[in-house]
Amino acid sequence: MRGCIAEIDKLYPVGRQTTDPKQMTRSREFAPEWPSPAPLTFDIVREVKIGMVSTVCRKRSAAVTRVKSNPSVTGKLLVYEVDGTVWCGGSEAVSKGYFDLADEPGWNTWIDYYEDSDLGPRLLCYVPQPLVEFAYDGIAANPVACIYWIECPELIPPNEGVS
Repeated sequence: MRGCIAEIDKLYPVGRQTTDPKQMTRSREFAPEWPSPAPLTFDIVREVKIGMVSTVCRKRSAAVTRVKSNPSVTGKLLVYEVDGTVWCGGSEAVSKGYFDLADEPGWNTWIDYYEDSDLGPRLLCYVPQPLVEFAYDGIAANPVACIYWIECPELIPPNEGVS
């Protein structure tokens, strides 16, 4: 995962001017691929979602030039509870599109998909420094708390990330 974080940091260097998070975080070249026809069973859907995130990571890795494995990260880790959204659009509006109508973060920032047996499916994202303010705004506007920051010292030591 540190490699994914380093790649994302390389795409969004500190100081980069960010005016359109929607466009900047949903690049066509990294777009997730949903198989057709769409799967119908829960187990297949889970595998497809894992595959979609893996595809985004693989495409991003192929496109981003080699980066050091221990990046000097300045962003934050974010969790999106996939089944927790209420589709209200508040997060999308105030984050200028970093989150979409379903509160899903832009796929350029995805790093992992996993399922918690008690809480359901989760999408882990790395929000690089130029996008942190947009994500903060979206989190604050979200009425159901399905998007939130997490601390993970194994990936981002607390003294290195933006607080």
